[in-house]
Amino acid sequence: MSMTPRRRRSLLVPGSSQRHWFLVITPILLALLLVSGVLFYVFAQRRLEEEYFKAHSQIRSVMEMLLPWMVGVYLAGLAAASGLTLLLSRRLAGPLVAIRRQLAAAREGDLEARVTLRRGDEYAELAAEINALLEAQGRRLQEAERRLAEREGRA
Repeated sequence: MSMTPRRRRSLLVPGSSQRHWFLVITPILLALLLVSGVLFYVFAQRRLEEEYFKAHSQIRSVMEMLLPWMVGVYLAGLAAASGLTLLLSRRLAGPLVAIRRQLAAAREGDLEARVTLRRGDEYAELAAEINALLEAQGRRLQEAERRLAEREGRA
């Protein structure tokens, strides 16, 4: 047995009409592939539409069943949010209204008015600072009135 090297076969046959047949057959195969893909898509889509319609009708019936509950939960949430908003706004604005009243009284000349808040947060600290400010202003006013009275007494 002699080992002669095998000659590699070429895919191209020289001097033949292979190129012509390749150019004729390839577009036909591509067209068949395209048509089969389109047909698969159309038939699959129709099947999906049928399944989608079934699923849609089931989802719609469940949605119609849950709609009153969803509306009820929405209204309950709306009522709860409104109530919490009312309570929180009262809790935040109440001390500010009391402080505003005290400042209005001080502006009218009543430096004896004081704000007393029952909670120990920043509002109470602010009220304490305003009370201290009004006390200091009251003392300064009394001192100024006393000095004025002394000056008028000398004259």
